Amino acid sequence: MSGNTKPTKRAFQPNRWGKPTKLVIENNYFGPSPEIYNFFELNCAVSDGSKFNNNTFVKEAAFHNCFNFYEVESGTEDKHTIIEVSGNTFDCGTDCNPIRIGCKGAPQYVDFFIEDNTYTADPETDPAWTGLFFIQPYGKQTEDMSGISVYLKNNHIGDNQLFYYWAYPTDAQLIDLEESKLPKVFVYDEELKDYVRISLLDNLDESIYNREVKPLLEAETTPTTEPETTPADTTEPVNG
Repeated sequence: MSGNTKPTKRAFQPNRWGKPTKLVIENNYFGPSPEIYNFFELNCAVSDGSKFNNNTFVKEAAFHNCFNFYEVESGTEDKHTIIEVSGNTFDCGTDCNPIRIGCKGAPQYVDFFIEDNTYTADPETDPAWTGLFFIQPYGKQTEDMSGISVYLKNNHIGDNQLFYYWAYPTDAQLIDLEESKLPKVFVYDEELKDYVRISLLDNLDESIYNREVKPLLEAETTPTTEPETTPADTTEPVNG
């Protein structure tokens, strides 16, 4: 983080842990708020039909993050929880990302649709920390986020990263050798696997998608052919 003093206030913090809450926050303009650290800290079980669309955040609207999803209500196999974050404009400072997904517990059947947003990062931001959104466990209270799917399409992000994963050493560690407990991420409806290793450029530009992403996806689905080998001769020698 840059600077010597961080703001500490939150603009919206419902404090409804565990309580399903449908939120619709649309068509707002959020101007400079130098005392705000995170703007929306959603410490409630954000429920199906919640929408965070067509809002504008200017550069100093929030120091750190605009939308923080700390808890979501699980859906069912037949009826997923659908959350929209679309059509927003985020003009971010050096320490700001628009969206954090870091949900407590182990939510299931949850779909985030993050589409048609415009994200501008401050030129002084370390490229490693740019991103329209990032994934970070909620301390040790996150158990498994693999029941969450994130669908990305038509976002204007310039030369910045699309997203990144981050965890403090004291956070729940969601990556191991046997199983990933991270959300599933889809770019133009194609699942992006092993995304912690991959940096993406502007996913609005189809040519960049075809050049950078599509070959990775195709490589994961192309079967490899083992070369034919001649069996070794196992005939016992004849003594005589």
